[in-house]
Amino acid sequence: MPHKNIERVVAYPVKRDTVWICLNAWKPEGGGEAISGAIFRSDDGGKAFAEIANGLQNRNNDNPLFAANCKAFDVSRTNPDILYVSDCAWNGCKIFRSTDGGKNWESVLERRASDGAEKTIDAAYFIGPAMTVLCIDPTDAEVVYAAGAEYIVRSTDVWRCVVV
Repeated sequence: MPHKNIERVVAYPVKRDTVWICLNAWKPEGGGEAISGAIFRSDDGGKAFAEIANGLQNRNNDNPLFAANCKAFDVSRTNPDILYVSDCAWNGCKIFRSTDGGKNWESVLERRASDGAEKTIDAAYFIGPAMTVLCIDPTDAEVVYAAGAEYIVRSTDVWRCVVV
């Protein structure tokens, strides 16, 4: 792993050797650019980890608040191929979903649709969906709860959001 700034650890209850680690951005003490956060997976109980980041934002920056900051992360208990992560970078908050165990990610919710995405929101806070807590319903992988500093949302169909 590029650094050890671990934000979340999620173990899969059915396969005890499968573990995911969510890294937040990290700024080296000696200076230089902040290193981007990322998601890593282990299938051998944490002995070895592989990055699973195709489609996630990989953005380093002098200011760690503008580097990719993986904060909220969860894995479906009913289908380990469904994962969600929230990137809380101040210049590009997005929520990403993977349906293939993290091999590929797609943006499912963002503040501004720079790429023409339809899943956008009007947010009270200028940075958008800066979710720091995220939980997939343990009985239904299509129901996701997420919370940030300003609001709590529930999605029942891959981010048709309802403020709770």
